[in-house]
Amino acid sequence: MMRLGHYREVHVKSKASQILRTILIARRKFVDHMLAIEDTIRGLLKVHGLKLGLVHRARFATKVEALLAHAPELRLAIEPLLDVRNAMRVKKALLDRQLSQMARKDEVCRRLMTVSGVGPIVSLSFKATIDDHARFKDPRAAAAHLGLTPRAYQSGEIDPSGNICKCGDKLMRHALYEAANSHLRIAKKWSVLRA
Repeated sequence: MMRLGHYREVHVKSKASQILRTILIARRKFVDHMLAIEDTIRGLLKVHGLKLGLVHRARFATKVEALLAHAPELRLAIEPLLDVRNAMRVKKALLDRQLSQMARKDEVCRRLMTVSGVGPIVSLSFKATIDDHARFKDPRAAAAHLGLTPRAYQSGEIDPSGNICKCGDKLMRHALYEAANSHLRIAKKWSVLRA
């Protein structure tokens, strides 16, 4: 079967790329759980008529403490969750700092971070996902690897181009979406891409 060419060669990522990807996936799960705890706190308070409203993450704990001052009977349920959330924020800041240092030491990541909206997490994700750029013959092959090519549906005379196919790396697509969103909505500097 191999001699007849039924199987194509598969790229195995380097050990460094696999380790970096493991760290990034662990960070993503960590952030997801931290946000789930925040949503749980919001939900438990809302049942008792205490609404947090729009609040920045830095002032979340202060706002919850202020609401608990009006309902001390809820402290037993909310305080442990708030303590865990605060500890997770400290660990996340430490992890982000370490990832930022890793990105600053890497020449490819430094070059990627010159693009508006691309930070350490996006650049490290891109580096871990692509690994060896020489394995792609052109940029379209890299886009297909990431699942960013249009979905094709052909039936008779109908041949519409739909949304992206999403068959590639979900972590990288999410990071690219965040970078594009940051570039379009948060960055104040004018650019051709934004225009």
